[in-house]
Amino acid sequence: MCLREGLKPGSQAANRFDIVGGEGGLLVAGIGGGLTGRGAHIAIVDDPVKDMADADSPTLRKRAWDWWTSVLQTRLEPVGASCLIQTRWHEDDLAGRILATERGAWRVIDLPAIAGSLDDPLGRIPGQALRPERFDVTHHAKTRKRVGERVWGALYLQKPRPPEGGVWRRERIETARINAVQFSGLDMARIVVAVDPAGGESTIGDETGVIGVGRDFDRQLYLLADRSGSMGANDWGLAACRLALELKADAIVVEKNYGGDMARQIVTQAWEQLRRESVTKGLLEPMILEVTAKVGKRLRAAPVAQLYEQQLVHHVGEYPDLEGQMVTWVEGMDSPTAWTPPSTD
Repeated sequence: MCLREGLKPGSQAANRFDIVGGEGGLLVAGIGGGLTGRGAHIAIVDDPVKDMADADSPTLRKRAWDWWTSVLQTRLEPVGASCLIQTRWHEDDLAGRILATERGAWRVIDLPAIAGSLDDPLGRIPGQALRPERFDVTHHAKTRKRVGERVWGALYLQKPRPPEGGVWRRERIETARINAVQFSGLDMARIVVAVDPAGGESTIGDETGVIGVGRDFDRQLYLLADRSGSMGANDWGLAACRLALELKADAIVVEKNYGGDMARQIVTQAWEQLRRESVTKGLLEPMILEVTAKVGKRLRAAPVAQLYEQQLVHHVGEYPDLEGQMVTWVEGMDSPTAWTPPSTD
């Protein structure tokens, strides 16, 4: 209707125009701007914060919420509607507050770069890319690694992660960190390689977690290596076996939720391949332990995080990718390498 009727000749302001032949038009204002004397049939808010830094500011988040409730929403006509479009940088952003207070009144259209559930608005199955002809899953896997977990979650998945304050705290990791020289003087009671395969048949670029963990005779734990990455079953089997050789591990522990009875076979075949290639140098295959996760990641992560709080876990060296995931991981995020190691008893 607006385009058919045309604009009034006097509508030259950059933030306002009116239409010919009737009432109506468009008025533009920024967050904090005034809308006095104006009603709205449709109120559209596009990106109420400009970037991650603004989203992290409690003052600016409150300012946006106050403007939304006391200015914009008071201008809606009785049959008016609101539309909010934004990047979910923070759990307590404008969208977060709206959904926390009146979720039932809103229709949420969420189009992540990678489909994560069966109720995807476009009917995609989990693991499918949004525009595979331009940005396929391999591209997204590289992007995720390049931009980091927080930016990936916000810009690409619309699932905000806190800058800190997830399950793990960075200061606890830093306080207990030791270097290779310090570790060389310690005796390990047991060393294991833990494997957390990426879930199901998905090709979304999720990582398979492959880490090395040791325990000394005082029951202190040591993160010795991180070989996690996007890989298929044969590749993670080889990665786990190579790490076991490097660390002289006593056991390889594999979560078998997604591999079923194949986990043991994958490791055994990988070890046999390395033996044929003379990589094992006559060493016997480590014990293979298959475990089944009976609870979600949050419940598994909590007791491990408590060990960090008690300074019973030490990172030997630095692991930027893994540690970045750990300190930003919150429940509901797919972070396979935010490690929840099996028992090392």
